[in-house]
Parts: sequence; structure tokens; C-alpha cells
Amino acid sequence: MKYIAIEKYLGDVSKLLRQAGLWSEQAPEAAALSSSAPFCCDTLSFQQWLQFVFLPRMQGIVNQRAPLPTSCDIATMAEQVLDLSVPEVRKLIVTLKALDQSLTMTAGH
Repeated sequence: MKYIAIEKYLGDVSKLLRQAGLWSEQAPEAAALSSSAPFCCDTLSFQQWLQFVFLPRMQGIVNQRAPLPTSCDIATMAEQVLDLSVPEVRKLIVTLKALDQSLTMTAGH
């Protein structure tokens, strides 16, 4: 049941990235995706990290029914780097907060 909720949030994040104009049609180079820095901040924008690293990894976890992360705080980073004056960005952050909470609550169960 938890995986279904997480999958819905992932779909919502994808949709909101598109609506906010933050979706990229072209994937970054493989080297950029393999950064060891948090959020690949040295090689990708935050929205690229969401699209090309976070969403695929989380979708893989959901598809395999693998253990979910026990702590997540992506919304805080989003609030720091994205333009909060864009309504779709504000909706994206609300969705990321809900996803963060859902994953963190999973840790206790």
C-alpha cells in the first residue's frame, strides 16, 4: 500500500516539473549523473537531479518493492534552489514535502 502512495507522489513530481517548465528533454552526460556530491550539485541542477537521479531510483525501488529510504528531506533543498514565485514550483514543494513525510513515516513501520 505504501508503494502505491510513493508511486503517486513520483508521478506528481514528474507532472509538476513539466508544468513548471523544469523538465529537460535531454539527459545529461553519464559522468554528470555519477557525481558523488549530494544532489549531484557539482554537475546537475536540482531539477535535473530530481528528474534523472531521484525519480528513476525511487521508481526502481517501488517497482522492485525494495526497502524504502527511512529519511527524506528533499523539499528543503527545493525551497533553497527553486523559484518560489512560480505557482507550479510551490505545488511541487508541497508534493515533495508530502513525499518526504510519507517516506519518513515508513521508517517507523
